[in-house]
Amino acid sequence: MRLFRVTAVLAVAVALSAGCGSAKKPDPVASPGATPGASASGAAPGGTASPGSTGGGAEGASDNTKAACAATKTAVQGAMADMKTPLTQMVEAGVKGDEAGKKAAGEKLKKLFQDTATKVEAQAKVATDAKLKKALTDMAGSYRTAGDQFATGKEDALADPKFDAAADVYVEVCGA
Repeated sequence: MRLFRVTAVLAVAVALSAGCGSAKKPDPVASPGATPGASASGAAPGGTASPGSTGGGAEGASDNTKAACAATKTAVQGAMADMKTPLTQMVEAGVKGDEAGKKAAGEKLKKLFQDTATKVEAQAKVATDAKLKKALTDMAGSYRTAGDQFATGKEDALADPKFDAAADVYVEVCGA
């Protein structure tokens, strides 16, 4: 059962890093860096902004919002790619009953989550959109909590409704 939870947690993380702009559930075997329609710079898809444009997401949003969305997406994508190996190590160690290996992998995950939280917090500080600012602040807090929980061996550390709500707002505002 724990292995299923870890897979589900990774799927949620991959969905956010991949843009999760659709209502479909993420493919748990999707590549963490796969982002259909994203440019090589990691900016969110959605076209260019024009005054009076309609539609959801970053389209028509201020340059600050677009920049914060793109920087957050890039930070999360990079982190998810880096987290794949220690998360796998943690699961494998847990299956083998190797508590030392599980703890070591958890410590690696903690550092990665803390680093990601710092990057997301930086974007929250500069975001001018109030909804995005709160969502990024909440996401960063959830990342910090998840890092602490992974370090103690809790494999389903991202099972946090606050994170899910923040991710939904991020998708609403950023469109990616």
